[in-house]
Amino acid sequence: MKSLDTAFQRLDETVGQKQNYETKQIKSLFHGEEGRADMKATVAAIRKARVSVTHSVKIEAVH
Repeated sequence: MKSLDTAFQRLDETVGQKQNYETKQIKSLFHGEEGRADMKATVAAIRKARVSVTHSVKIEAVH
């Protein structure tokens, strides 16, 4: 059970990091100086930095 707890803890931490980054995007970039100066370039830079991620969950019986 400990490995499942560890996996979910890592997931929670990763989600928190993503939320912090998204907050920065909205508050600092879109609504900040960069967005006011050139919104198209700001959006393009964020799109360029985006990385697709695929997740899988595997459930196995423990004997």
